[in-house]
Amino acid sequence: MDAQTPARPASHIALAALLAPSVVLVFVPTELYVANSPFLGFPLVTHLLLALPAVLIAAACLFIALRFAPRRAVDVATPALIAAGLTAWALATFLRDGGGRLLGRQFI
Repeated sequence: MDAQTPARPASHIALAALLAPSVVLVFVPTELYVANSPFLGFPLVTHLLLALPAVLIAAACLFIALRFAPRRAVDVATPALIAAGLTAWALATFLRDGGGRLLGRQFI
């Protein structure tokens, strides 16, 4: 990288820091809950109340780490985290075995 290249915007870093944890900690468990709600003895709100602070803490840690990381590491890690979040979302949305129901063979 030369000195003329602008730094990665904070919005890109924030997206990278927030996308992957929110997909893994909120979206995927919500999809599992919706398919298995008759078999679970707790409401979805309970999970969301626990997942929200976890997502915010994970996103804050990633954001701070990326803001203080060397520029080359940020240029590699930011698109990688965005790609990982989008891939996790696509896999959770489109590739399902059993319609999201837990069949006793999956590990949560």
